[in-house]
Amino acid sequence: MGLVFKILFTIADAPELCEGLPLLHPGRFDLVVQARTVFIGQALFCLDILLAAPVSGKHDSKNAQSQTRLQTDNGNIMERLVPLHGILSLFLMTQSRVTNVPLFVLFEIQLQTLAQMDLSPSEISITSIILQYTSFFALGGSNAISTIDLSNGYNGVAGYNVTVVGVLTFCSNWAGPIWWTLAPTLILLRGRQGKLLFSGHFHVLSTFFVAYATLFVMLACTVLRTHLFVWTVFSPKYLYTIAWVLGQHLCINAAALACSVWVENRERTPTLQSPTI
Repeated sequence: MGLVFKILFTIADAPELCEGLPLLHPGRFDLVVQARTVFIGQALFCLDILLAAPVSGKHDSKNAQSQTRLQTDNGNIMERLVPLHGILSLFLMTQSRVTNVPLFVLFEIQLQTLAQMDLSPSEISITSIILQYTSFFALGGSNAISTIDLSNGYNGVAGYNVTVVGVLTFCSNWAGPIWWTLAPTLILLRGRQGKLLFSGHFHVLSTFFVAYATLFVMLACTVLRTHLFVWTVFSPKYLYTIAWVLGQHLCINAAALACSVWVENRERTPTLQSPTI
């Protein structure tokens, strides 16, 4: 369904990219209904994964079951996070330009390569921060207001809604950074030899980087406030910095932090068992 919607949307928005598909005509389908169907389907899949009963392992010995019960629960958590990552990838591809969809395949290859490498939490965190900004510009982002993609901000929206359109527009333009925030979190949580790693490295380093980057942007705008290009260059850069801080760091990074803290608390909390007779 998501693939059909993306093709129909591309035919309506850029028909020259979909020549040779006469059976799929955008006039035969309502794009708003198609987008809502895709979003509702993705939400239902997320609820099904989150509410599914955990799969418990079967062991012959009760003593062995007592020792491996916590590891089984942690494995069940990771088994739920991986499908959620796939659904998130589908949502971000739905919100991205059709020409950027193949780049998500490259992102997944890079993620699997990072997962196979023996990297420390700090190295994974620094790599994630670098790839956030790299993917933003690779997907067509810049520091100019004219490059903001507003078309995907109205997916599934019949009329103007400032909240919904704002959230969808942010997800459309920051699809790469969002992906590279949540995907490396899986590596940090997966850890080595079944032991979870402390994922606070990423959030400490990202906060340090964002704070100093914002400071230097503010200093540059203050020092060059009388420059000829203050409203065409420095002002858009300052607005993008606000979006990076408020949207990407305080919302997306905070969501990744909440997810990692919840998983790590589950790992440290022993499972209570009823006494056996």
